[in-house]
Amino acid sequence: MSAETDRTDIAEQLKAQFGGAWTQWPGDDAGIPGATLWTQHQPDEHGRPVITGMLLLTDRVTTDALRKIPASALEDALAGVGTSKQAEDLAALPPLERGSLSKGEFLTLVAEHFKTWSRYSPKPSRDMARASGHPENTIYSWIREARLAGLLPPARGMKTTSARGSAPTTHQTDGDIFVVTGWRDEAQRGIEHIEASLGAEQSSERSASDADAEGPSA
Repeated sequence: MSAETDRTDIAEQLKAQFGGAWTQWPGDDAGIPGATLWTQHQPDEHGRPVITGMLLLTDRVTTDALRKIPASALEDALAGVGTSKQAEDLAALPPLERGSLSKGEFLTLVAEHFKTWSRYSPKPSRDMARASGHPENTIYSWIREARLAGLLPPARGMKTTSARGSAPTTHQTDGDIFVVTGWRDEAQRGIEHIEASLGAEQSSERSASDADAEGPSA
């Protein structure tokens, strides 16, 4: 039986026992010479593999030894960071520019960039900003709008429905995209309140103007 067959069998046994996918790493790559390291990994909400468990066999497990395990580098390797596949996927993305795109088309483009970067980076927003040249805060706002439009899954802790079950809404004006941070029913009530206030002010101004035009009563 070959070493590769042995590794496959062990990986299947670990999966059957503990779930997830398992990969063996050479000791030197794990930062602990002579160690045998298996990592359990599963995709996060963006599809990027993250380490969820470890099996470490060495002469002695110490705190120093555990600190030497480059978890981030191992996750990058699992995700294919630095590989030709990553380069191909990122090169295939259209430029992250609004141009003549409609709001919906642009948010779809933002979502496509975010999903692709998420497969290779633990901080996709930061890397999108670096690659595109846009400020990171701008990237954050675009991603948030894509989430509210249902093009990306909600972020952790992000509300998707209000107490009344209504969905978040976005608006566009003068060609610029912005987000209404409330919910449909609350936003509508706010708009109606503003319109009513403006209407009352305008009515009051008209009344004062009419009174001035008529002059003092005899």
